[in-house]
Amino acid sequence: MKFLFKHTLKSKFRYFIIAVGFCIAIFALMGAAKSIKEQYRETKFMLASENPSSESIHKYNLFTKEIMFLDERNSEYENLYGEIFDKNEIVKQLESVQKYVTVNLGSDLERITDLAERTPLNLQESAILLGYCDKLKMEPSVILGLIETESNFNKFAVGTSKDRGYMQIIPDTEKWLAYRYGYRLDVRYDSSKIFEPEYNFALGIIYLNHLKRVYGDDYHKILSEYNRGPYNLKMYYNKHKTYQTSYSKLVLKKSEKYRTFD
Repeated sequence: MKFLFKHTLKSKFRYFIIAVGFCIAIFALMGAAKSIKEQYRETKFMLASENPSSESIHKYNLFTKEIMFLDERNSEYENLYGEIFDKNEIVKQLESVQKYVTVNLGSDLERITDLAERTPLNLQESAILLGYCDKLKMEPSVILGLIETESNFNKFAVGTSKDRGYMQIIPDTEKWLAYRYGYRLDVRYDSSKIFEPEYNFALGIIYLNHLKRVYGDDYHKILSEYNRGPYNLKMYYNKHKTYQTSYSKLVLKKSEKYRTFD
């Protein structure tokens, strides 16, 4: 699994310089605020006299406004400073997935953090899932709806048919997918990795991608075969004359809340 990771040393250095710039701005602002507050205290002391001059009153009012302004700007800078370092920390965490996905520090980073906030997936898992979907042109909303239905985002889930992991892959399907179509995401068969998100996601998304190439955008047929297998789905169709199943309806219903990731 080998894609380019766009977060280069140049972009790291840029974030570092921005952060340093904000540090300098904050310290300068704090120094200015300290100087004005000292003058403010002196003026306040003068006002405490019995006959304060109009000039002292004017200075007092002026310093009060300046202090309020500086406090407000200081708060804004501190928030921006925090955002810069939060983003830098997120980027550091995403470096571990550089073997699997391409991450753009603009729109991709926002999608990844949003997905990690809205689901039990962590940042790395979110980046891998979205990266795989982009690579094979699959809708993340459908994948997420399926994962929620299959395992409820439990990476260690095991079903009654030995279906395992986030996307509940059974052993025979795992081997078939890895050997036949693994090249699509550079996956090699290794049953010991079935609970690892990058391996499990890859196999599940490859399977759905294969079915989509066969059935087009008929997601009822795609999802029903994912769930039942081709033989059982054929039997179901012969009996009900439709590929819509309770499973396909449920996955598509759950996928609606993830449409923003498509």
